[in-house]
Amino acid sequence: MRIFQSDAYISIDYMQQKITALKLVPERFNRGMDKDGSLPNIIEDNLDIEKGDSLMTEIKAFVHSVATRKEPPVTGRDGKRALEVAIKIKECLVKTGNR
Repeated sequence: MRIFQSDAYISIDYMQQKITALKLVPERFNRGMDKDGSLPNIIEDNLDIEKGDSLMTEIKAFVHSVATRKEPPVTGRDGKRALEVAIKIKECLVKTGNR
């Protein structure tokens, strides 16, 4: 997944479980080249994330909820809402011609 911002680019690699952020150095950010013609400085930040097996975590949470009769960390309502948001995003992309 890639996220573009006016002063940053964020890359999320789910397979490698890695997040990289490339950011313009704020004090030199001037929407183009510096006065001397050089490009603005860019810094790279590799975020530390806890690596793990998301599916196994989900299965364990489900089994724990069934065994204890407690609500899971992510409910069915949460999942439904996330799906609704994803569908709306897809519909907006189709309307604008982006897929």
